Amino acid sequence: MKNENIRPLTEADPDRQRRETEYLRRLTEQTTGRMLLADTQTLVIRHELEQKRRGFHLMAELAMAIGPGTDDASLMAAVGSRLNSALNMQRTAILQPEDGGSFRPALLHGYAPEEELALSGRALKIEPELLNPHKPVLITGADPPERLADFRRALALPYLISAPAILHGKVAAILVTGRQTEQPPFMIRLGLSEAETVQTVAAYMGAMLAGQRLEEEEARKRDLEEIMKTVFKASLDGYLVWHRGRIEEVNPGLLKLLGLNAPGEFRTAHRFFGLSSAYLQEAFERVGREGSFREELLLTARDGQPLPCELNHLPLKYHQADCLLSYVRDLRAQKKNEEALRLAKKQAEVAAQAKSEFLANMSHEIRTPMNAILGLTHLLRDSRLDPQQADYLARIADSSEGLLRIINDVLDFSKIEAGKMEMEKAEFRLPEVLDSVLAFNRPLAEAKGLNLTLKEPRPAGESLIGDSVRLRQVLNNLINNAVKFTAQGQIQLAVSETEADRAGSAAFHFSVEDSGIGLSPEEAAKLFTAFTQADSSTTRKYGGTGLGLTISKRLVEMMGGRIWCQSQPGQGSVFHFTAEFERPADLAAEKTEGPARPAEAAVLVAGLKGARILLVEDNEVNQLVARKIMEKAGLSVTIAGNGRQALEKLEKEIFDLVLMDIQMPEMDGLTATRHIRSDPRFASLPILAMTAHAMSSDREQSLTAGMNGHITKPINLPELFGALAAWLPAGKTP
Repeated sequence: MKNENIRPLTEADPDRQRRETEYLRRLTEQTTGRMLLADTQTLVIRHELEQKRRGFHLMAELAMAIGPGTDDASLMAAVGSRLNSALNMQRTAILQPEDGGSFRPALLHGYAPEEELALSGRALKIEPELLNPHKPVLITGADPPERLADFRRALALPYLISAPAILHGKVAAILVTGRQTEQPPFMIRLGLSEAETVQTVAAYMGAMLAGQRLEEEEARKRDLEEIMKTVFKASLDGYLVWHRGRIEEVNPGLLKLLGLNAPGEFRTAHRFFGLSSAYLQEAFERVGREGSFREELLLTARDGQPLPCELNHLPLKYHQADCLLSYVRDLRAQKKNEEALRLAKKQAEVAAQAKSEFLANMSHEIRTPMNAILGLTHLLRDSRLDPQQADYLARIADSSEGLLRIINDVLDFSKIEAGKMEMEKAEFRLPEVLDSVLAFNRPLAEAKGLNLTLKEPRPAGESLIGDSVRLRQVLNNLINNAVKFTAQGQIQLAVSETEADRAGSAAFHFSVEDSGIGLSPEEAAKLFTAFTQADSSTTRKYGGTGLGLTISKRLVEMMGGRIWCQSQPGQGSVFHFTAEFERPADLAAEKTEGPARPAEAAVLVAGLKGARILLVEDNEVNQLVARKIMEKAGLSVTIAGNGRQALEKLEKEIFDLVLMDIQMPEMDGLTATRHIRSDPRFASLPILAMTAHAMSSDREQSLTAGMNGHITKPINLPELFGALAAWLPAGKTP
């Protein structure tokens, strides 16, 4: 049957022919497009199926390659190599966290050696989206260049997939894999199927890490249990485990300590050895309250011997039950050592006391004749002498003063070593101290043709509180050394105020500069060591004990400062030291009890001629010296040979002041003073110790007994006259 609508093409209808041709062309193009689209979709589906197959195959390979006990490095190496192969990746990196929140590469696969070297030590900053375990990061050419730009640049991966491995709720690693080109030849660009595979591998890696940690923890626990079992059995100390009235475990160390052979002996009779159930129950309850405690306990051995022990009680989980672990340590050796130390300490204290007593006695026995020598020398020098006799007496006086300095140095050093040196706190003015030091040392300097000066400006005259006597001692020692080691030139003392470390204090920097022989660095290093000088030849040439600078160093440190030396051979030396003193709350100078200043003493004593002095002294030569010195000053002196005679003299005569020796026959000075103070008539009578006892404890004893002051022999005339001027009532005449 013919279709009337279809007409054959004829040459007479060209338009219709053109339209039908165009229609057929479009139909052919559409059909071809649909076929190509179907082929592309089929290819994508085939790719996704292939990627899933590869992913499953990858997981199977990892499961076979990674077994129990695999370490972290082997796990990461297996993941990196297989991931590159399975997903057609070019590079894989595994990052692990470190302190501070950054991550560092733990594995780099597919990188050149120089790239690995550069990246292995680099800490990478991680953006939050890289840490999300629920959403892997996929970066393709469709993403903006700025997305994770620093991270991509650091790993040289413009196109990547990343997912974290989670361990115990925290990121244990970040798995990163990718390509340097978005779509290498014959490869599909990265997509969701690859991202899902990477996420699955990261989760698997986290699970494997968790398993490894668990295995490691279990292995450590087993090792620790074996160690504890070995310690429990091999320890020489005792251990026992107690639970609800029952001894669960007891180690050989405790059995040996108690003299037992088997655990059963202790379990059945432990109460007889000092570890009763009642005691252990009480210890268990106390551990429950306090966590642990230790105490000393006297146990009893099988043979009845007492055993001092230390018990340390701790809580213990034993077979899932709360138990008491008691550690028992034998204290017999420790107690023996403690007793030996106690005896040694007592012996050392006795020896130290004996040393102190010896030094005190030595000082007393030397000072007593020294007082006579110096006193008689002073009296003789005031008599008619020819030049040669005067020269001899001057040499005797100088030698005696030198011997006295040695005695004082030895005594001071011994007090410092024994920790008995104490700094006094009294008000003084620094300019007056400097003036007295210069006045004392200037004759020595001038005798050698040296110029001794104080560098300007002088320090202010404000009141300070400290030990001016010890400050004088340090300055005198440094200046004396400068005079000793300087043949010509000058010696300059300089003082400047510096910043104090403590509030309410004044700090000063002192220096003594000379033009003497100088010191090498090696010699300067030994200066402040006891009993040493620069070298043996110097010691022979210049003399001395080598104690002066050591004592000065200790005194300066006690004054809150330090001492040091700057010197060059042949160019002189500069000795520096610093010291701190308190500032009094009231800067207005107040009159303090005690001796007057030496500069004023002679004037004041001259105004007290005729004052009656009771001199209590048993040594006849010292009686003569003291009496002559005071009578020459216009004082009336009565002598008592001991404390008992002094009491008798006081009953018969009236005196303005008593000078009391300490060590005397029949009745010593301390006892006599207590008797005097017990009589109300003599409550205000000034009593000054004048003794060869020069220790600080001797001064304290004198004041405690009721004396008003303490003058040390050999007698220093300015000190004696200053004390008399301070304590004799002004204007008192017979």
